[in-house]
Amino acid sequence: MSRANLLTALGVHRKEDVISNLLAHCYNHSWTLRPHLLRALHVPQTPALLGGQAHTRVGSGDSGVPDVVIVGRESDKHAIVVIENKLDAAEGDKQTERYASPACRARLEKKWNLIPSLVEVHYRYLTLFPGELPEAKAFQPVSYESFLGINWDGEHDPSSWVAEFMSAWLELLRRFYKSAELKDDANLFAALGCARENELDSGFLLFCRFMESIDLPQGMVLKGSQRQSREGRRYYLTHFRKKAWAPSEMFRDGAKWRLDPDTCFDIHVQPQYDVLGHKLVVYLHYETNPYQTLKWLESHNNLDPSDYAAYKERRAEFARYFAFHAPKEMVLRGRNNQIGVMTCPWQEFSVAAARQELSHIAGHIAHAVDITLDALRMTSPEQRGGSELF
Repeated sequence: MSRANLLTALGVHRKEDVISNLLAHCYNHSWTLRPHLLRALHVPQTPALLGGQAHTRVGSGDSGVPDVVIVGRESDKHAIVVIENKLDAAEGDKQTERYASPACRARLEKKWNLIPSLVEVHYRYLTLFPGELPEAKAFQPVSYESFLGINWDGEHDPSSWVAEFMSAWLELLRRFYKSAELKDDANLFAALGCARENELDSGFLLFCRFMESIDLPQGMVLKGSQRQSREGRRYYLTHFRKKAWAPSEMFRDGAKWRLDPDTCFDIHVQPQYDVLGHKLVVYLHYETNPYQTLKWLESHNNLDPSDYAAYKERRAEFARYFAFHAPKEMVLRGRNNQIGVMTCPWQEFSVAAARQELSHIAGHIAHAVDITLDALRMTSPEQRGGSELF
C-alpha cells in the first residue's frame, strides 16, 4: 500500500501560502536544488541568486505583498526575483502591475540595502495553467509544468524537510498534468469529471487543451479561457472570435465615452462548461467593446444616451438578420449580451467526436455572422428594414 501524499494528508496542497513557504524552504535549504528551481523558473543562474535567500509574503508598502522574493547580492551584481504564485485564484486587481512598479522595486532595494544600479530584477507569474497570462507585461508567465523537468539528486540539509516537501509537490504536479492529457477515444464528459477529481483539479486544464485542439474556420482564433464561479455555480469558458468581429473600442470624449454603433462591438462564440451540471453550451455574444455592464451603459454619466440607443438598434438589426442563417439548434435570445445559445447533448461523445462537432458548430456560426455583418455594412438603415436581402 502506497503512502499518502504528505501535502494532501495535511490538506494544504491547494493553499498558495503553503506552497510558497514550501518553495522558499526548499530553495533556502538545498544548494543542489537551487539551480534546478531557477532553471524551472527560467531565471539565469547567476552567482548572486545561487547564493541568495528566498522570502515569503514580503511587504512592499502600497504595492502589496508578493508571494515569494528571492534576493541575491554579490559585490558587483545584485538580483531580485519577484514571484506571484497562482494555484487556483485569479490575479487580483492590478496585482502584478503593482508588483512591477518602480515604487515596489525601490521598496525591495531599500529593504535589503541593494544598490539600484547593480540590481537585475526578474518577474515571474507561476501558475498551474500554461497560457494563463498576468496583467503586467514585465511578468513572464511560467507553468508549473516546467518543474516536471527537475532531476534533482536529493542532496540537502538533512535537518530540513526539503526531500519530503519537494517529492510530495512534484508527485502532485505529475498527477495534475497527467490527468489533463487529451485522449481521442476517451468520453469527453467523463474525462472532465475525472480531471476534476485530481487533487489540484485539472478539469480546467483539460477544458483548455480540448478547446485549443478545435479546428477553427479561417480567420477565427481562440482568445483565451477563464474559470468563473458564482454561488452554486462553477464553469469554464473560452472565446472564439475573428478580428473583424471586434473592429474598434469605445473612446473617451471629454467627461464621457463615445460609442460608434457600426464598429464598437465585440462578437464572439463562447463555449461554456457547467462544472456542477456536467453540461456544455455554446453562446453567441454581441457586446460593447470593451465590455461594460448594462448599468454602466445606461448611466448618462458614462455614455451619451443617443450612442447607446444607436448601438441597441444596430445590435437588434444584427440579431434579426442573423436569425435567417443561425444553426437550427440554436435558441435565439433577446438578452443584453446573448444573441443565441446551443446546448450540446454530448454525454456519449468521445473527445474526437466532440471536437469534430464543435468545429462544425463554430464554422456554421462563423459563416452566419460573416454574412450578417456583410449585409449590415453594404446596406443603408432604410434598406435593412426588410428581409428581401435574404
